[in-house]
Amino acid sequence: MLRSLVGSEMCIRDSINAEYGGCQTGSMTDEPEPKRGCKEQEWMPVLDALQTTVHGLQGTLATAMRDSATKLNTSVQMMESMNNLMEEYLARSVVLETLVLPSSQGDGGFGVRVKLRNNCQFGLERLTLVLEARMQGEPVPVDFGVPAIDKFKGEFELAAAEMIQEDVLCSCKADPVHAFDVHVRADFPSPGTGKTLSARTICPVRFLDLCGIPELSIQEALPNQTVDRAMIPLEFLRGWLRVSPADAFPFNARFELQLPLTAAKAYLEVGSKTDNNLVAVGFQVSDTPGTADQLTQDLVSKCGEKVGT
Repeated sequence: MLRSLVGSEMCIRDSINAEYGGCQTGSMTDEPEPKRGCKEQEWMPVLDALQTTVHGLQGTLATAMRDSATKLNTSVQMMESMNNLMEEYLARSVVLETLVLPSSQGDGGFGVRVKLRNNCQFGLERLTLVLEARMQGEPVPVDFGVPAIDKFKGEFELAAAEMIQEDVLCSCKADPVHAFDVHVRADFPSPGTGKTLSARTICPVRFLDLCGIPELSIQEALPNQTVDRAMIPLEFLRGWLRVSPADAFPFNARFELQLPLTAAKAYLEVGSKTDNNLVAVGFQVSDTPGTADQLTQDLVSKCGEKVGT
């Protein structure tokens, strides 16, 4: 539009110059014709006014374009902020919980109970579940079994307010065996931008978790292997030792555990109950210095966690 206005101004100026470009003179042999005169000066105010108008329109249009660009940039930033807020809401709405399940034998096997819940008001699509075992940032050789339910195989959907749960069987192949973490992640694309969003949690797997489920034993006490006892809540011990609330709890008893990937065994000594429902327990391990202390520390840490179902 600016170019058209400038072009019109030039065309008018050229036309005036062509018509009134100066005084015309006739031939020396012809009779002189009446002169029309030089009238360019009469058009100068018009041209000046036209030029001023064009310059004014140029400034107005430039300002309008700058304002439009500013408003467009502001709108883009608002959209990005809204997308970021929505994606944060979606990521927080997917709740991921885990629980370590010891195997029945101390063969390095264990289970991870994964509970996934969608707390937002609309369904999510193309979710994938990822499990990785790491110790101090380095990968740990763990075989993760294929989940039994189809929802956790490949991509799956999660409806609004839906909750799914599955136990994933795992097997630790590390030698020697140490405590490590299982990093669990649920990935899904953002409905707005396609960006990958994630719900994450870390499930600690302790050495005690790899020793199987303790079983009552008639083995006599091991000499010179008693460690300092820890006070553990009776309610936790019932759940961990799988003693039904309907059954009498075996106080002053001994339980046997199989150390992972070895022939060695550990023994849990359970004492009597105190007035505040705490039970004194301690581990005994032969030929493995420091293991009893480690098992006691693991048990104290484990009973301090919230145990899910």
